[in-house]
Amino acid sequence: MIHFAFKRILLADLPLLFCWFGQPHIAELWPEPKVWHEFEKKWIEKLETGFKFIASIDDKPIAYVQAYHVNDTDRKNFTDTSIPAHSIGLDLFIGDTAYLNKGYGGRLIEQFINMIKEIEPTCQAIIIDPASDNHRAITCYEKVGFKKLGTYIMPYGTIDGPGPIDLMIYKM
Repeated sequence: MIHFAFKRILLADLPLLFCWFGQPHIAELWPEPKVWHEFEKKWIEKLETGFKFIASIDDKPIAYVQAYHVNDTDRKNFTDTSIPAHSIGLDLFIGDTAYLNKGYGGRLIEQFINMIKEIEPTCQAIIIDPASDNHRAITCYEKVGFKKLGTYIMPYGTIDGPGPIDLMIYKM
């Protein structure tokens, strides 16, 4: 069985993240600054919020995972659905292209959920919001146990701007 190690991101990890965010399969879905000093400045501030991790297999970094506490501002984006009081939001990607399309994403999410259960034992649910046309990710999340709550147009989006996302939930 594959075992992932999750390490909190440090300043020293930013060059790796910069490289990953520049790859086409990530850049098209997750816009970040393309100039190093702008990226670094933004990410120094981002490291102070939420839980941000590098996921590794056998000391080989392969993925980025971030989690955050869902708050009232987040809930306002989904007014016609109920998100449990203590929920965690999740975002992730496989950064090392050698690990794409090989089933690692589902295993990564399952193991991260287990870690969330340990560090946030009162968590009632995990939400994730892939772009509605990101069928590969949606299929992966469904296999793990996420269920679709609805489709929404969000104020954030891909490089093409705001667009539809599928809000999905995993009940703990």
